[in-house]
Amino acid sequence: MATLAIGQPLLHRVSWGALFAGFFFGFGIWMLLLALGAGIGFAAFDPRDLQHWQGLGIGFGIWGVVAGVIAMFLAGWLAARLSGTAGKATGMFHGAALWGFMLVAGLWIATMAIGKTASTAAQAAGGAAQAAASASGGASANPQNRAELQEQANRVQQQAQGVAQDLSANKDEAAAAAKTAGTTGAWAFFLYGLLTLAASLLGGRAGVPSGLVDEREHRAGVPGEPLPHRA
Repeated sequence: MATLAIGQPLLHRVSWGALFAGFFFGFGIWMLLLALGAGIGFAAFDPRDLQHWQGLGIGFGIWGVVAGVIAMFLAGWLAARLSGTAGKATGMFHGAALWGFMLVAGLWIATMAIGKTASTAAQAAGGAAQAAASASGGASANPQNRAELQEQANRVQQQAQGVAQDLSANKDEAAAAAKTAGTTGAWAFFLYGLLTLAASLLGGRAGVPSGLVDEREHRAGVPGEPLPHRA
């Protein structure tokens, strides 16, 4: 026999504790699945084969989507189950809110990682430039090395000019490649967001205990029975 749950206003049904629990659980599952995929991928990876490098990137991309869908479903399920809600719609709303939390957190972590990598690379480049400047200064103090340093500087300048000419000649191809990469990335992120949102909604719906019946849903199924008024 189903248990009748007293309905509450929708705003009062939000369980923030359940959302945070689902968030940390889903994020942990996501990291665990990514680590599993990375371990399997690197175990079968041959760094001497160029095709393995390409396959590794494609495999990581596909597995990242699969891991995100699984993690979102489980996170939505746990959030709905812990919220104690008796309505399928409310469980799906918890899943949608959880999806937003995890998506924003994932973007923030990715942005921080990219910024940290760029900062580390800039520091390494600055240290190398300072070391090169110090070595150049010490060598230029010796008159015998001035001609060699000047010759090296001329070669570097010629190489830089050659690179600039190549970029100018291939600017149309580079622009087309950048456009294609940007379009592909945008569509991939859009599809990933839709898949993970659907998984989170389904997880929230599946997480609602089947033994509870919401008062609004119960009365809606009784002919002639008015729905209770809610503020």
